[in-house]
Amino acid sequence: MYKKGIVVKIENEEVTILPFVKDACASCSHNCSEHASCEPYTATNPHSLPIKEGTVVGISAEKKAEATQGIISLLFPFLFAVAGFALSAKIAGFLGMIATEGFKALCTLIFLCASALIVLAVTRIFPLSGQNQIVEVY
Repeated sequence: MYKKGIVVKIENEEVTILPFVKDACASCSHNCSEHASCEPYTATNPHSLPIKEGTVVGISAEKKAEATQGIISLLFPFLFAVAGFALSAKIAGFLGMIATEGFKALCTLIFLCASALIVLAVTRIFPLSGQNQIVEVY
């Protein structure tokens, strides 16, 4: 994730940033409806870059947080899909059916969708840790 934004407030270690809707927002001084609909968010300045209110900055997520998010959002559903395929014969036998290729594909798809819903629900209840960081000043 990489975003551009403008610094609107600096308090201790936290910097409040208003994201740009488009790159043209960097040079715009108007308060348009698109800009007003953006939600400001906070970031840290771990590299002690020289910033002040009104500075245009580039923001990125922590590398550790991005790796964790990638593992959870990609590896977990993949493993569930493989398990759905592997268990499809047993599921078909339990239901009194024959494990055709279509049934195996259906089991794989059901397990994939179920795991995606599980990941979505769990990450909404327990948000993944990680802080946005200022990585560049324009």
